[in-house]
This record gives sequence, C-alpha cells and structure tokens, in this order.
Amino acid sequence: MRTLNKWTCSFVAVLFTALGWAQPANDACTSAILLTAGTSCSTTGTTQNGSVTGEPTACNSNWTQTVWYYFQATSTSMDIQLQLTGLLGGGSGYFPDRWGMAVYNAGTNSTPAAACPTITNASMVSGSCINTNTVGSGDGVMVAYLTGLTLNNYYYIQVGYRTGNGSQIPQFCINRFNPANATMHDCSSCSSPCGASCGFGSNPCSSSGCTTAQINAITASCTQFSAAPAFEGGTNASQCWTFTAEGTSGGINEIIYSNCSGGNVSNFSWSLQTSACGSTVASGDLTDMTTFDNYTLTIGQS
Repeated sequence: MRTLNKWTCSFVAVLFTALGWAQPANDACTSAILLTAGTSCSTTGTTQNGSVTGEPTACNSNWTQTVWYYFQATSTSMDIQLQLTGLLGGGSGYFPDRWGMAVYNAGTNSTPAAACPTITNASMVSGSCINTNTVGSGDGVMVAYLTGLTLNNYYYIQVGYRTGNGSQIPQFCINRFNPANATMHDCSSCSSPCGASCGFGSNPCSSSGCTTAQINAITASCTQFSAAPAFEGGTNASQCWTFTAEGTSGGINEIIYSNCSGGNVSNFSWSLQTSACGSTVASGDLTDMTTFDNYTLTIGQS
C-alpha cells in the first residue's frame, strides 16, 4: 500500500507539472489560427507559456512569449483589435507597453505550413507594430489600422508579451474588421448618418441627471450603437444622428458605456445641422446639452 501511494503521488506531481507548462495551441506560426471578419469578437487567447524561438523580432525583440493568427485580405484596409479580458498568474499586474502585436505579409501562401517559412523581419506591415500604450495609456485595447494591403494575400498576426517582475499575463479577445463594416470608419458626417436618434416628448431623466432605472428604461427602448473597433483611450471620433423636430425646442442626452479600466468620455462636443448637410445652427459640449443655444426648431424639419 505504501508503494502504491508513493507512485500515485509521483504520477500526480508529474501530471500537474506538465499541465502547468502547456503551450498555447497557436504558439508557433505554423499553428496560427484563422480569423474571420465580423463585428463581434468570438476568438479568445493568451500568450501564457508561449515561446519565441526562431520567430521574427522586428516589432519587439524583448517579447518572451507569442501566439499567432492569420487572415486573408478581402479589402486593402483591415482593422485588427485586441481587447484585454482578464489576467493570468499570481503577479501584481501587467505592463501595457509590454503587450503588443505585429502583422506580417505572407504573400499568396494559403496555409501556415507554406507561409511561415517565408515570414521575416522584412515582411512586417508598416505601422502594424503597436502595444496597448501606442494609443491611450493602459486602456486594455489596441487596434492596428492596416492600409495598403494586397487583396487576397495572407497576413499573419504575432501577439507578444514580455514577462518578468512578477507580471500577470493578458487574456484577450482578438477580432478583425473590414472597414466597410466598422463603425469607426463611417457615419461620421451628415451625408452618412449612423441612424435615427431616440426621441422623447419630454426629458426622460430628472434635472439632476439619469438614475439607473431611467437609464435601463431608455436603453431598453432605444437602438444602441457599439463602437467597432472599440475607441482607445485618447481617441477622437465623430458620429452623426438624425431626428425630426416635433417641437420648437429640445435637448440631447447621450448615455455612454466605457469598458476602459477606470475610464470614460472626458471630452464631448456636439453640433446641430439642418438636413442635406446644411450649416451648423447650434453647438455645445458636455456642459451644454439641454438646449440648442436658444435656436428655434422648425417642426417637421430633419
């Protein structure tokens, strides 16, 4: 009985050690995961226990672990977004500037087995080497806005992280967007509006602001708009919405949800234009959203 216990414990110890050092399925370029384009993120990953042996180092020679993804360019412009979803390990935190990505052009080689041997430092796409502090600071989001891609070529995404100093390892969701379907690239002017705003006959919130119950009621009845790719910290973006005046005066409310750690919108401005991209008739900012600067609306005017 003592011998059985001894060998059982030894086997369990070896098994746990093996599991603890398991590498990601896409640790090597030749095992890269295919990314399909879409507006929602369905592919998750982590660099934990990845390796860097024999990989290109043009983006960051200090990365200690990487994983790989690839896609075929269906447009000359594509957006690649990584968003932090969690942290692994027992450290005190992660270092945003250590977590980044790079994209490499593999030409017409359609399989990882054929493509990866051709990828070198010189294959890196210009402007694709970024980290989560490239735009914003520690916001947990990084987006590579790729332009000048060769239609139908295959491109490989290297996601890397440098461990050390007790750092935790990022878990993430990775997604790619065709700019034609990405809200960051359209509805920024009255000539291409995002859609109709939600109208109320009177202010649905109290003068001191919206309660949680009021916000839930408003968002349940109004069309919600998700930024895709996500806005990074410090990003400026514009959208245009339409409405038809039902009275001679009014105001605007915008309910904004942020998934940035501790962040939200810090600067906001608005302008009011008549239909057919007419001139600006009123404007304001975060401190002035309840009236249209005493501008008298025309009932029935868009």
